[in-house]
Amino acid sequence: MRSTELTNWLNVQVEERAWSFRELGRRSGLSSGTVSAVMTGRAFAGWDFCAGVAGALDVEPDYVFRLAGLLPRLPESVQEEKEVLSIVRRLPTATRSLVLTQLRALAGTSAPVHVLNEEQPDYLPEKGLERDLLTEFRRLPAELQEEAIREVERLGELRIRIIGAEEAREETPRGERNETEI
Repeated sequence: MRSTELTNWLNVQVEERAWSFRELGRRSGLSSGTVSAVMTGRAFAGWDFCAGVAGALDVEPDYVFRLAGLLPRLPESVQEEKEVLSIVRRLPTATRSLVLTQLRALAGTSAPVHVLNEEQPDYLPEKGLERDLLTEFRRLPAELQEEAIREVERLGELRIRIIGAEEAREETPRGERNETEI
C-alpha cells in the first residue's frame, strides 16, 4: 500500500532541504528504517508517521494525511484557502496586518477602522480602504516601506490586467488621469 503522491512529495521536500531520509527520520522522531519502509512501499504511512513528518517539515498535519490517503482530498479552492491561512499565521504581526488590508482592498470590502497615530499628515483619503492601507504602511519598518510600495504598484497593474484597461478608465473619477490613459 504505497501512496505515490506522498512519496513523491517527500522526495521533493527532502531534496529542497538537502536532507537525507535519515535526517527526515531524526527530525520527525521516526527511525530511518520506518522512513525507508514507507518510501519504498514496504509499509503504509500511518497517522503517527504523517504527524511526525508534518512536524519535521513544518506543514499542516492534515495536508500530509491527505497526501497519504488517510483523509479525503479537499477541493482545490479549499486547499488554497488553507495554504493562505497557514502562510498568514507565520507572518509577523505588522506584515500580517498589511497583507490583510491588501486582501480586503483586492476584494473590495471594508477594512476595520484603525486608530490613527499622531505622526500622520492631515490628509486622509476619503476611501476607507486607502486610509487603512496608508495606516498599515506607516506601521511598517522603514526598510520594508519601499518593498510595500512596489507590491502595491504591482497589485494595481494586476488589477488593470484582470478587469481590463477600459473598466479601469471608467472607474477613474472625472478630471483625474489613469496610467492607462497616458
